[in-house]
Amino acid sequence: MTINLHYGGKRMQKNFIQHRKKLLLFLSIFVGFFVAIFFIDDKPTDSMDTENITPTLFIHGSGSFHSLLNRFDYHDWGLKGLTFYVSTSGDLQMEGSMSDGENPFIQIIFENNRASLDHQTLWVQKIMTTLRETYDIKQVNLVGHSMGGLTATNFSLHHQTENYPEVNKLVVMESPSQGIDDEDYFSTNYGEATKDRV
Repeated sequence: MTINLHYGGKRMQKNFIQHRKKLLLFLSIFVGFFVAIFFIDDKPTDSMDTENITPTLFIHGSGSFHSLLNRFDYHDWGLKGLTFYVSTSGDLQMEGSMSDGENPFIQIIFENNRASLDHQTLWVQKIMTTLRETYDIKQVNLVGHSMGGLTATNFSLHHQTENYPEVNKLVVMESPSQGIDDEDYFSTNYGEATKDRV
């Protein structure tokens, strides 16, 4: 009986080469995956051209614009990307991301929505700085309700500098820009905001 060792050796060599190719492919994918993770920069401006983006910021009064923004989203009139939460001490917390549309919506929520006009304007300045430095936003639209409208107006009138995005459009709703004459209002409303009578 004759055993063909030559044939068996070739088959072993062929199996070895196939296993080696599979191992090299696996290692290449593995290394590529970790290199990609290591070098990915999660800064939002890297993959987004913000040159033509004009976000609309919604600054609330006693309500938070949440229902309104949900309706806009439902009817495809716009998409909320970011939400800025501002603590009573003025610390910012961001949630979400800048959406890819040309006019993304940004919701601003003050923990203390009865803070003074000066405090709320200062908080909006911080948000504007973040938009400028993090997302390279050059212009914004502002929509403010009640006290939020006064804050948006105050920022627009007194803080249009190159350090902040330029205010392109301003919309205010039910904002007491002429002050409040109704004394009953002050029996149920309180806080620093009620002292900012214009």
